[in-house]
Amino acid sequence: MYEIFYTGDGTTNEFVFDFPYFQDKDIQVSVNSEILDADVHSVVPAFDTRQDGMFSGGRVILANTPNVGAEIRIWRKIDLSRTVDYQALSVLDPEEINADITFLLEYLRDALAWNDRLENIENAMNFLESIQSQIEELGTFNELARKNELPDLTRYALIEDIPDVSNFAPANHSHDEYATNDDLTALDARVDTLENTETVLPENYDYVVEFQKPTLSNNYTWYRKYKSGWVEQGGTIDKGSNVRDISSMITLPIEMADIFYSVSLSGYNTSAGPTSMCIGSSHRSLTGFFAYCYGFGTGDTGRYLVWKISGLAA
Repeated sequence: MYEIFYTGDGTTNEFVFDFPYFQDKDIQVSVNSEILDADVHSVVPAFDTRQDGMFSGGRVILANTPNVGAEIRIWRKIDLSRTVDYQALSVLDPEEINADITFLLEYLRDALAWNDRLENIENAMNFLESIQSQIEELGTFNELARKNELPDLTRYALIEDIPDVSNFAPANHSHDEYATNDDLTALDARVDTLENTETVLPENYDYVVEFQKPTLSNNYTWYRKYKSGWVEQGGTIDKGSNVRDISSMITLPIEMADIFYSVSLSGYNTSAGPTSMCIGSSHRSLTGFFAYCYGFGTGDTGRYLVWKISGLAA
């Protein structure tokens, strides 16, 4: 079946999916396994045009931003309703017929994708039916609880029937292999020592205290900020189709302490097109710098400029 998962970062409320659908009702969304109603999210197609009656992916916009760590699931569940109404003596439109056939095929595709899960549900139903049949064979609980049918338990408690347990524990039996009270006292002391031990990090030990993942809402920028104040941040600039040269002012997610930070720039194609280029930077400030890329890419796929900087944060 068509589905995609995301993990909430506390700021993003738009999530992209690339599978086809017919209408907004086909797209289902859940946050932490709770299915959202249609009035708290909207579906925007990637393109306004349809192919065989279907949109080719899109994005979901949530009214409420999921918390950090929340599990967002987006999947397709085709709403089984008529999309084309054929009328007697009307002219048949091939596009409408193709769309209707595609609708049925896609619905069957989703149904077959659920086959494994349906088998599990069927097994569970069979198990419940077997339990029900066993209860019916035993009769109702009232019948099982008739007092006159309960056994006389007093006969099992006759003192003369209790065996002489002294035969099982002779006086010369040794228990040296078992834990003594002193052993248990020593173990408790070790546990207390471990519980009261503080973790001491090595001197000059540095670690990440704050970070940001690249998403659509933050213009695909990212950063890692360390306890020492060191920060690494970067992003990707989309030049656009058939754009050979670009110059752009880049705004940093994290303000820097000075302008002597390290800058790294590179470009790439997503195909085997030309890659000759001249890239560089200028006009540095605490909050950004000017980047340019000349003579890179001549087709639709040569369009990306990647930047990364590192240094001390403000």
